[in-house]
Amino acid sequence: MDYAARGDGGYPEAESSAQSLSIGPASPNSTAVDSFKPYYSKRPHRKSRTGCRNCKRRKVKCDEARPLCRPCSFRGDTCEYPPLPVSHSSGFGFGSGSGSGSGSGSGSGSSASSSVSPHPLFIPAGREAVDMRLLWFYSTATFKSLSSNSGREPTVDHALRVKLIELAFSNDFLMNCLLGLASMHMQHVGHAGSGSRSGALDVPRSTALLYRGQAFEGYRRAVEDAEPSTFPALVAGSLVLCGLSSYGFRGEDATPLYILDWLVLWRGVGVIVNLTRMRSKNPTGLEVLFFRPKIDYDAATRHIPNYLLFMLSTIKQGDDSGDPDSGAVATYYHALKLLGSLYAELLNGFNPILELRIVTLLSRLTPDFIAAARARRPRALVIIAHFLVFLKLVDNIWWMQDISDPEIRAIAAVVGPDWEPMLRIPLAAVDLADHAAIARALLEDPAWRAPDWDACSKDKHLYIQSRAWPDDTGMLLVYDPVTGRFNYRFPPEQAHPGKGLPED
Repeated sequence: MDYAARGDGGYPEAESSAQSLSIGPASPNSTAVDSFKPYYSKRPHRKSRTGCRNCKRRKVKCDEARPLCRPCSFRGDTCEYPPLPVSHSSGFGFGSGSGSGSGSGSGSGSSASSSVSPHPLFIPAGREAVDMRLLWFYSTATFKSLSSNSGREPTVDHALRVKLIELAFSNDFLMNCLLGLASMHMQHVGHAGSGSRSGALDVPRSTALLYRGQAFEGYRRAVEDAEPSTFPALVAGSLVLCGLSSYGFRGEDATPLYILDWLVLWRGVGVIVNLTRMRSKNPTGLEVLFFRPKIDYDAATRHIPNYLLFMLSTIKQGDDSGDPDSGAVATYYHALKLLGSLYAELLNGFNPILELRIVTLLSRLTPDFIAAARARRPRALVIIAHFLVFLKLVDNIWWMQDISDPEIRAIAAVVGPDWEPMLRIPLAAVDLADHAAIARALLEDPAWRAPDWDACSKDKHLYIQSRAWPDDTGMLLVYDPVTGRFNYRFPPEQAHPGKGLPED
């Protein structure tokens, strides 16, 4: 049969549909009820209504992958999606640029549909309203907690609010990580209360647990598959998981000495970056999130407290010494040099570089040190206790708050009274909240005063203008005296910065 000559579009379904709806002359035996028989679709699958223009024109099924669907990828075509109408059912204005034209009537809608937008703003199918609320909360508040430089450097904010969300829309495990962190953030700040807008944003504990479980399971599968297309999302996800996993420090999930499990995740940040070689060929805009100020180990050694060096000198050498730390002197000495870099930077006052050094220190610890700490060896726990005191100086990352004091007490309980002299400083810093008081306790100098970084003093500008802080991959953090901001730069000679994070 020549369907092309038919007036119903050339498809057999059209004839069936017409007969089902009794369009045309009725048979003599038909009744009034027969003429209104319901129509049942003969398509068992859901039709794609948000596919790209090329797939619609070719009448092939589109998998709706963005920014490039699979059929267009196979054909080498440019994948273009029509803009979708913005839903107004939610009270949160995603895509403020498109919201302004929503009140112009149907005329604006028809004109918008005729334009081509390779990367439209849209709400993906399958995303519920609670997902969108959580995503809104992430882009408004939670993103600030993923970098100590957030709010100081526009490049960092753009990577967290734009680049990370773009990756999340094409990688479900990363989306679940962001939603899980946002839901946990809501619970942390106490977004619960009747009759308030903030109360409407609260999510049940069961929902937060669901996102968390999906995030960890999805990330595990993505690591096992190790698809190159997911490498940028894996790197970003390793950072988000460090915040998401901090649930073990709080509330009903709190576990004594959870810091020992947390060390493994932080070490994984460096491992994942090395594995994926994110910076090798295709920069993603996320490189600035993994900046680690380079350490001058010689200078750091001079700032290690003497009593901690004495602690290492008490290690008995030899296989028959009976000391479990025999042979671990180099491992502990490296960890003390990392700690010494914090003491050295603290002398310069409470500055952005100090915060970066504190936040990134855990990612520098060696596997041998982490193994010793997880074996609950006293010397390793003493070093961690001193780091926890520095962590009290980072108060702009909510998931690092209120961690130190319970963990220091737990360490003191594990090592016992014999090691209390080595824990004298950490125990003295417990319950201290003032940054200056914490610094005086660390430096054992009651008269110490922090340099005033907020005042436009000559010393401040000499310090920050005379230095460019390199990280381990060659990226520089440079102070701009005109704007008063820190900017990230790659040296011109670094044509192929593809080493990832080296082992320290």
